[in-house]
Amino acid sequence: MYSTLVTHEELEPYSFNTQNFITQTAWELFIREPSFREEAIGRYIRLRNLMPQYLPPQEILANVLVAVGEIELGKSEAELGIRMGEAGGRLTPQSFWVLGETEKIYGNQDNAIKAFEKSIIHAEEAIIQYHGRWIRPDSSNKYDNRAYAFLVLAHQSLTLIYETIDIEKANFHLEKARKYAFNSNNVLLLDSRFQ
Repeated sequence: MYSTLVTHEELEPYSFNTQNFITQTAWELFIREPSFREEAIGRYIRLRNLMPQYLPPQEILANVLVAVGEIELGKSEAELGIRMGEAGGRLTPQSFWVLGETEKIYGNQDNAIKAFEKSIIHAEEAIIQYHGRWIRPDSSNKYDNRAYAFLVLAHQSLTLIYETIDIEKANFHLEKARKYAFNSNNVLLLDSRFQ
């Protein structure tokens, strides 16, 4: 199947939809077959390079790089996403969350906490902006916003940091993570012990 997609790619090599589909397929193959690791990373880099001025592919690339263990490269891509957001006046909860994860991996807890707190601030602001533009007060889809995922993840990450140094803060962030997870149908993002 993948070879058929790659053959189709030759017909429309610069189509974002084609590249996006092939990239997602390569990622799914990597999850099942680790030998696809380099192909999946390469596809995400190509997708980002196809649209270098767009923030979402940049943020996703940073996230993917950290997920596959390319921590330093993922950190630099997250920092680039943050700079892109600042230059364009865009909110970047995902980039700040990825940056926080890299700082946590490197043992820089203070920097990780700052990044997760910024992720929360950006996510909350993104939700306010989204609700102001698209959501009626009586709407049933008021939690249909990807920023909720980063509220869950950032609060959960803060829980994991604080559980060994400040149990009150850990409990506060755990309750926030659970609240956002259950209200926005992001329960699967929670660590199994927090569900």
